[in-house]
Amino acid sequence: MATQRKQTKHAVNKLELPPLVAERITCSLTKWQGEIGRCHWCNEIITGKRRTTWCSDKCGRAWQREHIWRFARSSAKRRAKYHCIRVGCTAARRDCEVNHIEPREGKGYGPGCHHHLQPDATGRGGLEVLCHAHHAEITAAQATARATTRANARLEAQAETETTI
Repeated sequence: MATQRKQTKHAVNKLELPPLVAERITCSLTKWQGEIGRCHWCNEIITGKRRTTWCSDKCGRAWQREHIWRFARSSAKRRAKYHCIRVGCTAARRDCEVNHIEPREGKGYGPGCHHHLQPDATGRGGLEVLCHAHHAEITAAQATARATTRANARLEAQAETETTI
C-alpha cells in the first residue's frame, strides 16, 4: 500500500505551483492564466510533443528577455545602443552598465518581474543603461539613503528604550 503524501500549497498563490510559475500567472506582460497545456507567454495551446512550457522558442526567449537578468541586461543595452541614457553623457560604449530603476536593495537578481525592461502599471521593474560614473552616483545615493534610514531607525529604537526605562 502506497503512502499518501500531504500536498502543501504555496503561500504565494494558494495553488500547488512553484513561486516562479505563480509569478508567470500574475506577470503583466504574459497572457497566460495558469491553464495547463498552454504557453506561459502567449497562452496559445502547446501542440509540440516535447514542449511543456512554451509553444515556441520565440515565446521562451521573449520571457527570458524580460525575466532573467543576463538576457534582460543585454536586451536593455541593445535597446539603448550601448550608450548612457543621461543627456549629454559621452562615455565610451564599453563603459555602459544596466541599473534597476526600482532599487533591488539586496533582494537578489534571480528570475522575476523586477527585470522588465519597462516598468509595469504598478511601477515594478524597469531597466536603464548608464555609464559607470552615473551608475556609481546613483548607487552611492541609494546607499546613503539606506544608511540614513537605518540610523534613524536606530535612534528611534534608542529613544523608545530610554522612555520605557
